[in-house]
Amino acid sequence: MIVDTLITLPLLAGNATAVLWPRVAYTNDGTGLEVTHLLIHSDRTDADGEAFYVRKVRAASIDSTAASGVWETPILVGFGGFNLSPAMTASRKVGSQKVVIAASFGRGDGTQFGGVISRPNGGIGQNDNDLYYMESTDAGATWGQLTNVTMRPDSLVHEGHPVFDFSAGAKLDVLYDQADNFHVVWQAIKWEGYDGQFSAAGRLFHYDPISDKIRVVHDFVWDQTECGVGAFNLNATNPQISECDSKLYVTFTQFNDVPAGLEDDCAERASTGATAGASNGDIYVTVSDNAGLNWDQKRNLTDTYTPNCDTIPGGLNPDCDSDMWHSAIRYGIDIDFNGDTFDAIADLSGNIGGYVGPNYIFVQYVNDSDPGSAIQAEGAWTNSSLKVFRFGCVEKISNPLLASSIPVGQAVEDPAFTPPGTDSTLAWTLTNVGNAAATYTITITNQTPPGNVALTGVASGSISEGDPNFIGLSLTLNALLETTVQHAHADIEVTGNFANSPLNLAIDYTIANLELRKTDTLANCLVFANTGGTALQNNGGAGGLTMDFQNVPASSEVDTTGNADNYLFDGSPIVSYPVAGNNIVVSSMFSTSIVDSFQFRPLTSPSSDDISNVDWSLGNSGQFTTQDSTLCFQVDYFAPKASLFNDPNWKIVLARVCYYNNSASSLDSVFCAYGWDWDVPSDSGSRNTSNIDASNFLISLQGGEWGQDTGNTAILPNDERYAASIYIPTSTNGLPDYTVGGSGGMGVGFYGMYTRDNATYVSADWDHAKLDTALHDLSGFSKFSSPAPDSAEVDLHMVLNSGAYTIDSDDSLYMWFIMVTGIGDQAAFDACVATAKTLEPPVTPAFTLGCCVTPGDFNHDNTFNIADVTAGIARIFASPPGPAPSCQDEADFNSDNTFNIADVTAGIARIFASPPGPAPACGNAGI
Repeated sequence: MIVDTLITLPLLAGNATAVLWPRVAYTNDGTGLEVTHLLIHSDRTDADGEAFYVRKVRAASIDSTAASGVWETPILVGFGGFNLSPAMTASRKVGSQKVVIAASFGRGDGTQFGGVISRPNGGIGQNDNDLYYMESTDAGATWGQLTNVTMRPDSLVHEGHPVFDFSAGAKLDVLYDQADNFHVVWQAIKWEGYDGQFSAAGRLFHYDPISDKIRVVHDFVWDQTECGVGAFNLNATNPQISECDSKLYVTFTQFNDVPAGLEDDCAERASTGATAGASNGDIYVTVSDNAGLNWDQKRNLTDTYTPNCDTIPGGLNPDCDSDMWHSAIRYGIDIDFNGDTFDAIADLSGNIGGYVGPNYIFVQYVNDSDPGSAIQAEGAWTNSSLKVFRFGCVEKISNPLLASSIPVGQAVEDPAFTPPGTDSTLAWTLTNVGNAAATYTITITNQTPPGNVALTGVASGSISEGDPNFIGLSLTLNALLETTVQHAHADIEVTGNFANSPLNLAIDYTIANLELRKTDTLANCLVFANTGGTALQNNGGAGGLTMDFQNVPASSEVDTTGNADNYLFDGSPIVSYPVAGNNIVVSSMFSTSIVDSFQFRPLTSPSSDDISNVDWSLGNSGQFTTQDSTLCFQVDYFAPKASLFNDPNWKIVLARVCYYNNSASSLDSVFCAYGWDWDVPSDSGSRNTSNIDASNFLISLQGGEWGQDTGNTAILPNDERYAASIYIPTSTNGLPDYTVGGSGGMGVGFYGMYTRDNATYVSADWDHAKLDTALHDLSGFSKFSSPAPDSAEVDLHMVLNSGAYTIDSDDSLYMWFIMVTGIGDQAAFDACVATAKTLEPPVTPAFTLGCCVTPGDFNHDNTFNIADVTAGIARIFASPPGPAPSCQDEADFNSDNTFNIADVTAGIARIFASPPGPAPACGNAGI
């Protein structure tokens, strides 16, 4: 046995503390040259880790019982950064000295090809990478250039779509075939550009420099439905490439098979949400008989289906079978020639008719009895078996296979979003990843509203297995010029002679008004302005809300950078309610998007009214719902005009929030809150302090004009800037009750209010976990307190919270807030607050939601006339009663949330009385 000690490598000394992930290859070209190749990864802190190649050469004449040869100076091979799994192999061909290294690492931006190409997710990581290789033809003495496989001038568009649709992952393998050509296979993740979300969907790809083509080995563009795949894995992972009988074989682990209906091969704990990465893997193989140009359909080699397994003692099924971390020999073995008596053979007789030849490929793997990585907190530490099996070098299965670039199943999932009248187009590629011609037919059904999805491209035809092996299509969402917010749906089916027919896609998205953009729900709500000078409008920026002081003399404004026009930067209603033991927290502050899972989804468009009331400008947010449609809300805004309040130094807005339980059962422990990010002006960013007035349920921020941009750190004149929010209980008539304390007469009423620093609670994202904790744990009054006295003035936000409520099905809860901003001293601020609490806003219609289109339209024929009154009378007085109204909200003529004789009477008065009775309104009777 030769023990060879590798001493510190010269280029790795100094700031490198370790090397890891070694890869070893060996060259013996038959002429006496023997080379050991070593590829290692260092943790050099100055370069975020780097990959080095080093070799040791010895002559065959040297005594093999002693260490020999010398490790040469390491070569930095260019695979810098985050590449966990570089692969290396050497040729076995007599006389050849070829060695190849392949790795995936951070993507280029395309500038080397004459332009910048934006990609879905920049930076370096385990998945968003390009694939590179370097080859040596002289046993590692010199190396060719570093070549990017996945981004070259001729492959920027591949198989009808940009290569950026699939990003190379860290798991790959390389092989030299009998003709001395190398092949590389790798896993790639599908970046779902239409919603920006990450999933386990992707493909296995193959490349060789002879064909110079990227071809799909296996498609898994679908999402797991029952359990996860584990850290850094995709639906299919860890590809290994082998050669036998002039055919190529790629083995890989796959978790479930959703398109085939297999989606529950999971550990039991996954169903409770206690463990991530709990899928049981199986090892599969796919075959190519034309050097990787085409691949057949996958075959299951291990077939260890163990659903609901659990290694916990007493579990119903105590043993899991998850087949992972395998390696396959590079070249098949003739067991007759080698006299092999190995008996463990994968049974492929069910789908290939058996194998009787002498050549086999051997596979070693871990049979994990508790799926997932223990060090990733996905599974328990277990004594798992290391197993070996072999499978025959079977022939290919001749079959076409279609792969869709848009995930099968729920292809577009609400709350995807497109504005009315503005089409959103999804590029769609159907690729024949099989080895025979595929026929196909595309049908689109169940479109609501009709025609909202349109297909561009040939709806039926044939796709070759050769080159090209794809067709380019597109789906246009919101193909009609819709003018209202609504939910859209369509089902798409692709059928044909391919083995995985049919492919089914579901399209669900929201057609939402342009005012309901992807950020700043409050900005989208405050779309009106009034004659009193209070600006409540989109100011064009991120947030960009005013409530500034347009009528203040210029001499009072000392800001020198133009940052003082955004007192109110952002805000949103916030709700928290329990579902299946977990709290759902929904809000839309701080640049969250309506496609985020914790965002509200718009149902109707906002509106504004500056004319009908002489004293008030009115506006509402439109109606929103949580993603599960459990809770809905609408915010009504009331801004006093100059006739009621005309102080250029102070601005007031009243807000009424209505929360409506749209579910079929009562909701308990509901917290209803509102958040504001007041950016009280300052030259150098938000330098806020906060204060709480418990007697008035008021929380405020103060900030001054700072001259740090001029080098003067003293506070400049006119430094008293206030922004405040006040919680007001609601009286029985739905108006604010300024006399009742925090109880509010509704449930528990006021719960708490607080200010917190954005650096902790917001940072790059609105931290909903911390928000949930604050809503439930921070009762009473709490203001931000800096641990460092010299940093007491920071960027702050505030939240006013009430609860916990029980809201019955079809019931509504109203809350009131007052928003105040101003310039002045404490006395002026107090006086403004006192004035605000004397203002009584006008009565506005109650919150409505549901089927009502034409108020009073009992028979639901889109008109209100005598026929509706007649139908209402028949419903109440006829025997048997007449038909029930199709939409009770429309039949609720007087909008008192019930349908009875009063609605019929009001309808008769509207038609026959002189003067006519009040016009009908939409009620809530049938929600």
